[in-house]
Amino acid sequence: MQELTVRDLRHALVGVPDDIPVRLGSDSGVDQGMGEIVIEEARWIKGEGGWFEIYANDHCDDMRDCDPLPDEEFDRIMKILGI
Repeated sequence: MQELTVRDLRHALVGVPDDIPVRLGSDSGVDQGMGEIVIEEARWIKGEGGWFEIYANDHCDDMRDCDPLPDEEFDRIMKILGI
């Protein structure tokens, strides 16, 4: 496995339209969150070494759909938290 460099990214983006979404894919399942993996930001992290970061999170419309707990346990925890 080799890390993607900015040079590789630039080459991959040649001719790609500006208005299409960026999505995460994976052979190892990293893109298989409980909800929908949404790539939210791309940014240059400056500092010692520095890197370019693709920032993503797992989003759910309903917390119950994203939680692997059985419904009874989920409800018990939500009650304790006052949610």
